[in-house]
Amino acid sequence: MALIVVAEDQSHIRHVLAMWMRKHGYEVLEASTGRAAYEQLTRVAADLLVTDVNMPEMDGIELAGKALASCPTLRGVVVVTSRCDQSDIVEQLRDPRVFVYPKPFSPSQLLREVEGILGQTAAAGTPNATEGGALS
Repeated sequence: MALIVVAEDQSHIRHVLAMWMRKHGYEVLEASTGRAAYEQLTRVAADLLVTDVNMPEMDGIELAGKALASCPTLRGVVVVTSRCDQSDIVEQLRDPRVFVYPKPFSPSQLLREVEGILGQTAAAGTPNATEGGALS
C-alpha cells in the first residue's frame, strides 16, 4: 500500500488525517514541521505528501518544491490551505503533481483526492469512505 507523509503543525488535524488514511489502508508518517517532513521524505520512498501551507521551520510551499525536486517516488503533493491565494500557490510550484485543497474539508473528501492521485481506491477489505467532520 502507498506511503503518505502528512505535514501539519496543528496536532489534532494531523492526527485525524493520519488516522483516516490508516483506517483506509495507507501507511502514514506524521510531521509537525516542514523540516521534519522533508527529513522523512529523504529517508523513505513516499508516494504522496499532504502538507499544510503555514508551518514552522519550512512552509508547505517550500516543502512541496523541495520534495518534488528530490524525491523520485513522490507521485503527488496535496497542499491544504485556508489562504485565499490558492492560484498563486499553484503558480509558484508549477508542477502538475501539485493539488491545492481548501480548508475546511472533510477527511472523506481528502481521501477521494488521495485515491485519485494515487490511481487506486481504498485498500481491499477496508470499509468504504463515509463523510467525516470538516477540518479547518
